[in-house]
Formats: sequence, C-alpha cells, structure tokens
Amino acid sequence: MFSISMDKIERVFRDFYNVTRFKIVLFNAERRVITSYPTGMCRFCREVRGCSALAEECRRCDERGFDMCDQTRQPYIYQCHLGVFEAIAPIYAGDMNAGYLMFGQIRPGDATEIKKAAARVNAKHGTCLTDEMIDEMTEADEAFIGSAVNMMTMCASYLYTAEIIRDNPNVLVYQLKEYVRAHLGGDLSLEAICRDFYISRSKLYHLSREAFGMGITQYVRAERIREAKRLLRGGDLSVSEIARAVGIPDDNYFIRLFRATEGMTPLRYRKG
Repeated sequence: MFSISMDKIERVFRDFYNVTRFKIVLFNAERRVITSYPTGMCRFCREVRGCSALAEECRRCDERGFDMCDQTRQPYIYQCHLGVFEAIAPIYAGDMNAGYLMFGQIRPGDATEIKKAAARVNAKHGTCLTDEMIDEMTEADEAFIGSAVNMMTMCASYLYTAEIIRDNPNVLVYQLKEYVRAHLGGDLSLEAICRDFYISRSKLYHLSREAFGMGITQYVRAERIREAKRLLRGGDLSVSEIARAVGIPDDNYFIRLFRATEGMTPLRYRKG
C-alpha cells in the first residue's frame, strides 16, 4: 500500500522502456496494477486476454511469479503458458513488501514454440493469434533479459529510496471505495473482491472494519442503498430498473432491504 509521485515514476519508466523496449508495470503489495509504461498491451497479449480461459491462465502464471518473488525476496524470470518471457522484482521497505515491478511481453529469438502454442490455442479456443502478432513482440535473449532484470531491481530500490513510492495505508481504502462504486451494478461478492484485490477474506474484512466501521458485505449493501436513493430522487427509472442498476435483480428483496434500511418503501421515499 503506497502513494506515488506519478510524474517522476513515468520518467523512470520511460527511461527503462527506451533502453530495453520492455513494457514495465508497477503493482502494489496487493498485486493490483497501479501504472505502466507504455499503457496497453501488445496485440498478441490483447488477443490472449480477450479469451476468459486464457486470461485465467495468464493470471495463474502471474500469481506463481508473485509467489516466487515473495518466497525468495529476489527477482524472478519465467515464461507464461504460451512461452512469452516475463520478470518480476519486489519492492521492499525494510522487511515490508511495498509492491512489485514487472516487465514482459517478450519473445525469444526463436519463436517456434510460441507459434506452435498459439496454433494449438487457436484450434481449441477460436482465438486468432497470428505469426505477425508474435513477430511484433520485442525480441530478447536470456542474457539481455537478465541485464534488464538487474536494471529493474535497481529501479525498484530507487523508487523507494528516492521517495517516489511512499508507504500510505489509505491508498488501498481509496481503491476499495472506487472499486465498489464502479461495480455497484455487478458482482461485488467476497470472492470477486478478494480475487481482484489479491487479498484474503480475513484481510478484506479487517480492512473494511477499520475503514468503514462495518464488514465489506454491509458496506456494499449500504452503498447500493445510497445509490438507489440517489436514483429515486433524481430520475424517472422504475423501482425494478433501479434495483438492477444497483446490483439487486430481485425486486422483492430490494424493496424489503430498502424498507429495513430506510423505514419506508422505495416509492414512498421517492414521493418524499
């Protein structure tokens, strides 16, 4: 959990990219992306991430990389499930893990195995991973990748010692608030939040209790009712439409929950 001087970190990332041509990404300690340079993915990875099954494979590869970093406290180089090279370096503040740097989307000089894997994936999942997409990726041998890892490790140390990254326990709370607000109409189950924030249920519960004075389930419910009240006051959506808009597709449950919270039905609240 940290705060960042974004203009300074962009300069550091741009310099790294200009030297290596490797995309570099900053993650917080909860393994959530904070920023990257350049933004966006190469065409190959974008096509891969467009398939839910393959995106999950990518997530598992990254998780194994993060876990290895945590175990060794050292940078870790690996190949993803399709053979693309990536590397992760931890950012430490004393004994505390403050985050991670990652670079990736790199192909070896001989891309034969990646092309074979892409053909298998296309046949199985209906994707369109072309040789052209693979050839567009930055090419590097293991020696150059190793040198880039050393540079990234120095960047990780510099980012913290130069106070470009600073400890800030409020950052995760802010991100959680924004996440709930952005997903009110969607899946805000414990499983979804823990998955997207890379934290355990117990950590999520304690974070929510400290930040909001209630468990995360209660906080989500309160935010949904708050948004429902705003929609009831400010528009002509029906009760059913509002219920769906705040992620409660069961009208009867929505009315019961609203009455239990506000002491009146949604229609009575609308009338004032």
